[in-house]
Amino acid sequence: PIMAVRKRWAPLAVAGAIAIIAVMTEGASALDAPWWPVKRHEGSKGVSRKGYHTLVAASPSLLLATVGPVAPGAPEPNMIQVQMGKMGDYVKEGWLRCKIGFTGLWDNWGKVREIRKREKAGGSVSIHDFMTMQKDRADSTKLLHMLAVYALSPNLLPYYIIFYNRALPSTFNLPKDLEAHARQLKGVRSAGLHTMLMEMEKACMNEKDERSANIAKDQKKVAKGILEAPNWLSAVQALGSELVYNATELKPGQRRRADLKGVPPAVIKGANLAVGAPLNFLPAFVLKFQVKSAIFNIATQDEFISKAGAAEALGSLSHQELLDLCMDRCVGDPSQTTEQLRAGALGWIRETETLATSIKQADPDNGILVCPYRSRLALLGLHAVESARGIEGHGDLAKAVYLGGKSLKLGY
Repeated sequence: PIMAVRKRWAPLAVAGAIAIIAVMTEGASALDAPWWPVKRHEGSKGVSRKGYHTLVAASPSLLLATVGPVAPGAPEPNMIQVQMGKMGDYVKEGWLRCKIGFTGLWDNWGKVREIRKREKAGGSVSIHDFMTMQKDRADSTKLLHMLAVYALSPNLLPYYIIFYNRALPSTFNLPKDLEAHARQLKGVRSAGLHTMLMEMEKACMNEKDERSANIAKDQKKVAKGILEAPNWLSAVQALGSELVYNATELKPGQRRRADLKGVPPAVIKGANLAVGAPLNFLPAFVLKFQVKSAIFNIATQDEFISKAGAAEALGSLSHQELLDLCMDRCVGDPSQTTEQLRAGALGWIRETETLATSIKQADPDNGILVCPYRSRLALLGLHAVESARGIEGHGDLAKAVYLGGKSLKLGY
């Protein structure tokens, strides 16, 4: 009976938890400052409520640090009232976030049903329709993840939502969150790249398994050749046979799976961080599923855009849609204009089309084709490198360690 009740009320419990956490995450900063002066002024012994009001009234400097300067002749504000007003704003914003989030989810479900009905009837699907379906699939997956966390341990759900700020479906984002998420995704590119390099160096020093260490050293040589390549195409071609597969082994009508077998664990951990996926502390064989999902979504979207005509399809997208598309591919910058983002997205599509016919080990006549998933994983890495090399004002100390006073030349 207890399990039956839990299953029946689990969706409502998750919805309530989302509402509470939305308020908590927005209002956490309001709980930081106002209470610490109490114990400091009383020698860590605390004061009564009445004594606290007296202390606050006699400490205008503390109030000024919290609410700013007071106009001449105006009464000094009361700290409790100010913070209560802030908490009220946070609660309102949290409620607004929940209202917009669940309303958006319901609207998207309705749109997806209409699109699928039209598609079954033989109607056309636009790039906007396709992106709506992909976003709905991603949001539904996030809801399933939260339900799984709740089923595993209800106490873990608040921590999951707080520490992974992309756990909530996209419809819960307020306009101010969108640019912040884009800036965060740009930042994790360099973090993913550095994580990959450090993990690769550690694998080379594995004294317990000499065979694995030797394999890691060979992989390190390939990575060094990629980083020293004169252009992006030469860098990808250095991977050679790792990017091709035998299509004759597939059954008629069977689609190539997003298989990342043989990809070094260091690359998996770096890619997981670069695409903004959570739980990077887990081992690589677990994170591989998240990376495969991200790469599969990118490849599916690229295929649709190419078939619809890249220039025409990308020309119809809004600034936010282009920004989301570019950030998923480690391309561009949140500060770029719409035209710059569109040019970056178009460049990515052209690169994938070039790779499909430029790998020497590929032999289409005999069924040896370029893997659409591994080639995109390689492109993600190259764009992360390009982004890290182009960062201005960040990473200067690390660059100085290895370069001294020399300037960095961009290879691609």
